Amino acid sequence: MEESAAAEIRRPCYAGLSSAKLPTSSNLRSALPERMSVVSQYSSRWPAHRRSQQTDAAARLNSSYLIEELSQPNTVNSWGRGIVTELGPDFVNSDEFVRAFGCDGAVLIRQEFATRDLNDDERREVKLQLVELGPECDHVQSKISTHRYLLGLLVPNSLIGAFTAQPREQKKPSSKVTLRNDSVIDIGKIAFAQTPDESWHLLVSCRCFMALAAKTSVKGKPRLRLRRTTLEELAHRYATHARRPGVMRFHEN
Repeated sequence: MEESAAAEIRRPCYAGLSSAKLPTSSNLRSALPERMSVVSQYSSRWPAHRRSQQTDAAARLNSSYLIEELSQPNTVNSWGRGIVTELGPDFVNSDEFVRAFGCDGAVLIRQEFATRDLNDDERREVKLQLVELGPECDHVQSKISTHRYLLGLLVPNSLIGAFTAQPREQKKPSSKVTLRNDSVIDIGKIAFAQTPDESWHLLVSCRCFMALAAKTSVKGKPRLRLRRTTLEELAHRYATHARRPGVMRFHEN
């Protein structure tokens, strides 16, 4: 009796579920299309601004988890780790800018980010950025001799199709996203507190960068800081891209 009682005590509390009348996977699959059609039917009746609010919710969440918007950018140094600085109009296309990147801003945007040609209005909508990517150890010990800044581009969500190989006449975003090249990473769809109704994408190139001496300010305005996990993802992509092997092989004709 004692053994049977002990066995009863050791019996898992969920053992009774085997005899319960639970829905089977086939029943769930058969009910899913009907329920999805009902959701689609009612969602199509929502006002456009309500659907927009649902879509921008992801951008607001990304802004909380992926970045830190700077509330007082004038008090932040552009050489801080993970700081994203929007380049000023006096610096873009200047002699120093051309020496650093080898071309002007329009050419640089086309060859590094855009998947089609942009007109003048579209080029004015995007903003060139620099993303500080120094080693964390050097930042902690204040032993940085040179800061490395990756080139970035802030793109409005309404224009992201020009940077993901989508035709100009295509209105609905495609499920397949193709960036300009393998070095480009999309940090994510984000929104800013000052313009919550607008959403943006921060694209960063891991093959295009510039270097400045320690405590030398970038000629622009610090706008945000990448959070630790986002910065680690970017550093991983940068290191992986920099370590790509190149092998020359000969083939018979």
